Order: sequence, then structure tokens, then C-alpha cells
Amino acid sequence: CQLQSAVHEALSDWTRSGQTGADLSSQLLLVRETLAGMTGEQKEFAARQATYEVLEEALERLAEQDETGAKVLRFRFFDGEITRQVAARLHASPDQVNRWQRLAIENLTSLLMSSEMKRREELSQMMLEGLPAAPYSRLFGFQVLQTEIAGQLLRQGEPLVIALSGIGGIGKTSLADAVARLVAPALVFERIIWLRAVTEPFASEESARRSWAQFESALCQALLADGDEGESREAVQGRLVELLHARPILVCIDNLEQEEQTVFFLEQIRRLAGPSKFLLTTRARPTVSAPAYFRTLEDLEFAAVTELLRHQDRVTGTDVLKAAADDDLQAIYEVTGGNPLALRLVAGLSAVMSLQDILHGLETSQPGPIEDMYQRLYWEAWQTLTQEAQS
Repeated sequence: CQLQSAVHEALSDWTRSGQTGADLSSQLLLVRETLAGMTGEQKEFAARQATYEVLEEALERLAEQDETGAKVLRFRFFDGEITRQVAARLHASPDQVNRWQRLAIENLTSLLMSSEMKRREELSQMMLEGLPAAPYSRLFGFQVLQTEIAGQLLRQGEPLVIALSGIGGIGKTSLADAVARLVAPALVFERIIWLRAVTEPFASEESARRSWAQFESALCQALLADGDEGESREAVQGRLVELLHARPILVCIDNLEQEEQTVFFLEQIRRLAGPSKFLLTTRARPTVSAPAYFRTLEDLEFAAVTELLRHQDRVTGTDVLKAAADDDLQAIYEVTGGNPLALRLVAGLSAVMSLQDILHGLETSQPGPIEDMYQRLYWEAWQTLTQEAQS
């Protein structure tokens, strides 16, 4: 495999006169982390030294399971002995030494890969700790869009800012969360920060400024170590810009609602982005000239609606929708418009109300805006509670 060839090359280059030593930093995070921790005189031959340290540690572990193989690699590559010399030392034939060497390199590569995967999993999990608990158990209808957005985040350069727009309850937060979880294992970003924007009831330029100031303060708190006690706000902002421009960090901003707020955030974010990237969720969709890669979420299609309803049925254990006819599911689809939140509310109500009653209530109320539909569904749910539960 490619890594095995690179390991062999790194071992072979170690004793070559005049060579700087092949390094594995392009293939192994373990080497890059070792390299990042080096200072002072180590920097002169940093890549060579980092590669050596990682190989040395792996050789020590190899010796625990294949002592002879580890000796062959040390004699051949670290001590620079030729095959005949190693054969004489180990009282074996040159062909036997070559077989031991091939197997030892294969096992050494496996040990390196095992350590690499373990370290990557650790870092991936550390990044995911910055996310809130997933607001969904399974994502429906947005898999293609999830893959697209993740691909845009993982590519170098633009787009640096991506915005998911759509009406309330359409699944923006769930999709953003799913995208963040999809990109984390690639380790393109050093950290993932998730922050929820504060939105005031009445939109204005001043309210947008206040919302941004609160967000910026929270971002500084999440990313920056405490500075000097008398450090000015401008100095803190300067350190934030410097950090985001120096290290790739993914910043997720959830809950933007108003157009004024969204436009102001986009204007401010552009000075922070690169190589760090930003993923936003917003109810507003500014003009096409807005400085961001926009994707608008649409209502689910009928096939995804059916999957979601029956999945929710299994999750709650009600089994009411399990036997529902396609006509009933179609009626739910037509009334809710395929809105995921409305669908989950309907599925929850089906445990205590008949589908006919739920649908009749929604049809006769003529809810109009999605918020009115939520209000009606929550009211229906409230009515099913006992007086004690309501109090």
C-alpha cells in the first residue's frame, strides 16, 4: 500500500549520506503533531527528526510482538548494515533476513495505521464535544445536500462562508449539525465551535450590532486564552482575527432570523474567514449578491415524509402510523407541506389523538404561516395533558 511504501522509503533514507531524510508528515497526523511540538535546534531537521521519533516508538511496540523483525529493521536501517551483515549477526540466510524485513515493515505499517486511526478518532471526538446534543435521531431528505455542503467546507479556499436558509422547523439546525459531524473526522479543521445567535424581537441595525457583539464575545471566550487584565476590546478582536486567519477552525452560527441581522453578520464574518470557515443557519435569504454560499432548504418530498413519520412512530412506540394507509400519510403531507417539525408534532399527537381529528383540526384552522401551524399543533398537544400536567 501507499503508506507501506512510504514507511520503507523513510527507513531507507535514514542512513543515506547527504539526504535530509524522507518524512511521513504528508500521510501521518502522528508525524505532523510531533513536528508541531518541536522547538529550537530541532527545527533544522524537523521533518527527519519527527519521522524518526514516530518510527522509533512504533519499532518499540513492534519488538513486543516480533522481536526478530524489529531487530532486522534496526540493524538494516538505523545501523546501516547490509543484508549479509544482518544475516551473520542473526545466524540466518540473507533470504530469511529479507523475508523477516518484508514482514516487519508490513507489521510496522499496521501498527502506525492503528495508532493513526486511534489518534484521529480522539481528535474527531474532541471536536464533536463542541457541538450540542444532536436535535434528531436520524436525518431525512437532506442527505444529498449534507454531502454537498460538507464537500464545500472540506475544499481549500472558497467558499469560506456557507448559509443554510429556510422557514422555521424546516431542519436547518439538524442539517448544520449533521454536516459538522460529517466533516469532523477529516480533521481539516482544528476545532469546531457552535454558537447560537441572540435575536431580538424587533429588527434594526442596532439590534443586529448588539447580536453581533454578543456573538463575537462568545467566540473570543471559546477560542482565546485570557489576555492581560487591561486589554482593550480592539486588542482582543485583533487576536481573534489573527487566530482565525492562522488556524483552520469551523464556526457554526445557529438561529439567525432577521434579514438585517443576517446581512450584518455576513459583512462582519468576511473579515474573520480564511482559512477558518463559517456555517450559518438563517430564516432570511438576502439578495443573491450576499457574500456567502447559500442553500435554501425546501419541504421534504413525500417519500422522505413517509420515512420520517414511520421512524417517529417507532421511536415513540405508538405504532399508530405503522398501519396508516398511504392516503392518510398523503393527507398529513398535504396539510403540513412536508415540514419536518410539523410532521414530528403530528406523529407525537397521533399517540393520543386519531389522525382524522388531527387533520380535521389543521384543515379547519387554515393555519397559513408555518408559525400558526406550530401554534395549532402545540395547542392540540396541550389539550391532551391532564390538568395536573398543565399546572
